[in-house]
Amino acid sequence: MQAFVNAALNAPSHQKRGVLRAMSASIFISYRRQDSAGHADRLAERLKGDYDEETVFFDKSNIHPGDLFPEVLKAAVQNSEIVLAIIGRGWLSCKTDNGKRRLDDKKDWVREELRRAGKPRDDVQPRLVIPLLVEGVSMPGKMDLPPPLKYLAKCNAIHLRGEGKVFEAEYRVLLRCLDNRLQITKEERARDWVYDDIAKHLEVLSQNQRRNVASELTALDGGSSSAAFSARALAKRFYKLGPSALTSLGQALVFDHALRPVLERLKDYWVTTEAADKLAQTWKAQEPNRISIVQGTEMTFTPKCVIQKASNSANPWRMHVILSDSAQPSSKAVISIIHEHLRRTFAHSLRRKGLPDLEEPRVTQFLQRRLEQRALEGEPIAVQLDETGAADELLIRSIQATFPHLRLLVLVPGEQGIRDLEERFVDDIENERTSVVTPEAAPGDENTAADAYYKIVERFPPA
Repeated sequence: MQAFVNAALNAPSHQKRGVLRAMSASIFISYRRQDSAGHADRLAERLKGDYDEETVFFDKSNIHPGDLFPEVLKAAVQNSEIVLAIIGRGWLSCKTDNGKRRLDDKKDWVREELRRAGKPRDDVQPRLVIPLLVEGVSMPGKMDLPPPLKYLAKCNAIHLRGEGKVFEAEYRVLLRCLDNRLQITKEERARDWVYDDIAKHLEVLSQNQRRNVASELTALDGGSSSAAFSARALAKRFYKLGPSALTSLGQALVFDHALRPVLERLKDYWVTTEAADKLAQTWKAQEPNRISIVQGTEMTFTPKCVIQKASNSANPWRMHVILSDSAQPSSKAVISIIHEHLRRTFAHSLRRKGLPDLEEPRVTQFLQRRLEQRALEGEPIAVQLDETGAADELLIRSIQATFPHLRLLVLVPGEQGIRDLEERFVDDIENERTSVVTPEAAPGDENTAADAYYKIVERFPPA
């Protein structure tokens, strides 16, 4: 193999790039074009959404014009940790022009890929080979396979059937296997639901529209080599790029009203990952009476998305928004609103305990216990107050006294608002019961997102 590496390094630059790209990919997708090209396309797009682009080798996107494809394929298999062998209805029976079964032909590339996959890596580590059965086929038996591929009969296979919920459930099984081998932790998967949430709104785009958006994103992030254009792959890129990515939608698409949910969801994710991490760690602390103050300037970009992005569970944290409008309601009125919200949240538990849907002491005590339990489980429930509510210290203290384990989130426009609240809660800040989160990666990020959002909204026709 070293001789091959040396040859690759001495090759012309465009050929060298192709070989070195292949050598970095951990997951190799093997498939037969006459048998399962559509399934392979779909799987590659999903995997590229769940991993970095460099992690997945797929011939259609990883072999470029001018590359020496035999060498690229050999290097990709040799250096992979995982080989996914997609097996469809014609995988075993596909024949050459002279009627010979392709799997019995030593020049067949699928046979050669899988023959190499069955051999040890250069570091002597065993390679994980997973047969993926599509179209409801059964795993081929040992007698069905040529001698170099008989080892496949011993490999545990995974079915990838149908679409929708069936496919998603089976794909998750595959993803867990890959994560275990690649040592991807649960924490690294913590925000997958964010990508899924954005992706479901991007599903309304046609394939050509998604290609156009991917092209614009590539120009935006410095000429990334990413070719993935599935809804989920785009969602992941939007999440990483932040507010500036919104402009790519306006440049790539002709908008109509049906696309407004796409824009609405994307503009909610301007909060940086670092700020979300800080908020998550703050609110995971077990002591009660936590307040988080989020500095912002654009009032329509509510902190609800801050809570969502800070989530470290399979589902976003629950949050209720209380707006004061022009007049600040009394503390008693706000607590009644929160009480009603919590009763709805825990309605099933209330019924199971035989408690009434009423604001009374025994119900309040039950809600306090449930809030404490959720906080200890790392999935606290939050209430968002606007700036007017946050300025009312009596209101804040009343909420804290009634529901100590309820988290409070406040959006404060501008630095002056932060300073005003810091003066009110100086003791809390000194004792680390209050945190100030500035979610912008750089000054003006929020305004960038807002400007892009409003600029595109103006182009929408009426509903």
